[in-house]
Amino acid sequence: MFCFDINLHFAKLFLHLLCFANFFRLGNIFFLRFLCFECIIHLLNFFCRGVYEKTNFFALTIISLFFLSCSDETVKPGGDYQFEGSVLQSIEVRTLPTKTVYSVGEEFEPDGLVLTANYIDYFANGDERETTRTIKYSVYKDSITFSQTDFSSVGEKEITVTYEGKSTSFNVTVE
Repeated sequence: MFCFDINLHFAKLFLHLLCFANFFRLGNIFFLRFLCFECIIHLLNFFCRGVYEKTNFFALTIISLFFLSCSDETVKPGGDYQFEGSVLQSIEVRTLPTKTVYSVGEEFEPDGLVLTANYIDYFANGDERETTRTIKYSVYKDSITFSQTDFSSVGEKEITVTYEGKSTSFNVTVE
């Protein structure tokens, strides 16, 4: 009964929260944007009070999830936040590959490489928003290319990485 109680509480909370949110889409991902931060706080207070006494973890998780989801912008109900598209502006290396030191004759291994992609997102109402996305090599192998680098001699070698037409570079060492 306890589990059902919590699930029912959560379902009611979620339905009430949807009344104060609108959906918008970035690529294939849908997001909720909350329209009234104060309303969300009151709803969380009301619905989590009883559940919090039963399990602190559940209430804190719910509160954490919705705090992270809340927008810091004022959004008017019925506003036109239809996502139109995004344009990649630049990429940067966030995390170097796991292996950065090579022996003469070895091949480059990009495992562990993480890029930051800087986009401008465009909305139907004319708004533009700068966003960053994390691009992990392990996930986007087919979309990331590397320059041909000769590891036949000792020294610092520059590796150029390209993602969606934008490039950046980093150095590795051949010993």
